[in-house]
Amino acid sequence: MKKSVSIVMLVMMLVVSSAFAIRIKSGDVARKIQFVAYDATDANRVTTVASLTAGAVYYSIDGGTATAMTTPTIAAIDAVNMQGVFSLAIDEAGMVALPADANEAELMLYITGSNAITVPLSVEIYKDDESALTAYGVAKTSDITDYNAPTFAEMTSAFSALNDISKTDVNSCVVGIDWSRVAEPNSIVNLKRTTIQRTYDPNNQNAEGNALKKIRSSVTVQQ
Repeated sequence: MKKSVSIVMLVMMLVVSSAFAIRIKSGDVARKIQFVAYDATDANRVTTVASLTAGAVYYSIDGGTATAMTTPTIAAIDAVNMQGVFSLAIDEAGMVALPADANEAELMLYITGSNAITVPLSVEIYKDDESALTAYGVAKTSDITDYNAPTFAEMTSAFSALNDISKTDVNSCVVGIDWSRVAEPNSIVNLKRTTIQRTYDPNNQNAEGNALKKIRSSVTVQQ
């Protein structure tokens, strides 16, 4: 019966561990992780320990050298209501330091105690999006000032230079003229490569005829 219970518990642990991965941001030494410690004499991993004797922790990041934590802080969450559940403070800088040019890496923990079965834990150390972008030379969001929409006066000033376009510049790119906006044309304009299309309006023949006469009398088209 005990064997079947331990198998069920092991399966549940595997399901939970696959659904929720432990992740800690690079450089964050204020986080804690939790683990379950089973009695060293219980091979079936059913009986947990109320306290961890002579707790020690080794860690390796990104497959690097195994390093002992200087002063591992291990504490029972609740020896009565959650017996066997402990927390470990990830408070040493080397545990959350990513290799150069890496955006994430695995932190492998090896937790031991004289009265408990060894607990291996895998933790992902990652750079947040902003830190990752900064590493590639992209400015942080905090470094980018809020967009300040230009005022009408600023826009008028910025576009005032457009009034300095020469007649030659206009003639080289003009593709059509809105003759309704030409009040009294009285200068010679080069309209080479420009098509003037007459739109016939049967309801406004006189007005159209007068407008065309005014254009013919005041505009000289250069070939």
